Amino acid sequence: MDVTDIIQTASLPEVIDKAAAYLMHHGWGTLLEFVRPGSRLYVWALVGALALAAISFRLYHSEGEGESEGEGKGKRGTIRRFLAYCFPRAVWTHPSAVLDYKLFVMNRLLGPLIPFSTIGLTAALSYWLAKFLNTHLGVFPHSLPWNAWSIGAVSIVYIVVGDFLEFVLHWAQHRIPVLWRLHRVHHSAETLTPITLFRVHPFLDVFFNKPMRAGMLGVLGGVLFYLFFQGNGRPVVLVPLVTFQMLFNVLGSNLRHSHIWLSYGWVASHVFVSPAMHQIHHSIAPEHLYKNLGVSFSVWDWLFGTLYIPRQREQLTFGLEAGASQAHPSLWKVYTEPFI
Repeated sequence: MDVTDIIQTASLPEVIDKAAAYLMHHGWGTLLEFVRPGSRLYVWALVGALALAAISFRLYHSEGEGESEGEGKGKRGTIRRFLAYCFPRAVWTHPSAVLDYKLFVMNRLLGPLIPFSTIGLTAALSYWLAKFLNTHLGVFPHSLPWNAWSIGAVSIVYIVVGDFLEFVLHWAQHRIPVLWRLHRVHHSAETLTPITLFRVHPFLDVFFNKPMRAGMLGVLGGVLFYLFFQGNGRPVVLVPLVTFQMLFNVLGSNLRHSHIWLSYGWVASHVFVSPAMHQIHHSIAPEHLYKNLGVSFSVWDWLFGTLYIPRQREQLTFGLEAGASQAHPSLWKVYTEPFI
């Protein structure tokens, strides 16, 4: 059942009945984010975020900071302070955060209107291009044999080049005005939680993010399959890619959209994007504008002059600009403001 079935239903009771079934079905689909290994909300990714939050708590939380009389001392008091550190009511119930939750659910309910799957289109394009090159250029004479080493090597190339392409897409969303009008929905968030990742205008996903990502990664995959595996792509290649995605999610990706400060230090931050660096990307401070556009690897920011590594913890204010009223106070504004 899709939206067309609901629209074409004759009577009002049938419309209500089918609409309820539709919402129930796709509402449960939203919960699948918590059990899908590639999702940022995968349960083990959330557990990993809590573990790293504990490190941040030990490093940056001063004794007595935010402590109330009811929290007590000892182990119980420490646990209460840690939970208060991770889940402050001012952040998680802020109107901006509440809007994130609504947008997260609504965009998933609108999911069936999106005519393709990014993963499916990427895989199909990779397979077709590899076969096309094989047919018209012949088998590449220096193809690698199928083994763990070759799969690992190609996966590393795919991950690194793919991350650079993600950097380019993110740069474009900030620098091309028509794309920024849509991407600014994400940056209008005044508080950050892991759900802020999904604060995305559906038009940006449908007409730019998904097709561009699928197109570029599909071409990359097809070329790699042709050069290294005689044009024969096999599902086993996805194993290291999914593993990397899971490790990326477990090792702090959820803290990027949060109030919890965690830096990787001066040296490692030249290679990997830390949660603190992405929080700086959301800052309204002039010195943070257009900084830290990388997704996994910060080396691209380093090469192109957009890297900002904090020397110490910084107090950040999130949003679009200082003193400006919230541009997207409601779902209606989120969906319509970019076109006004």
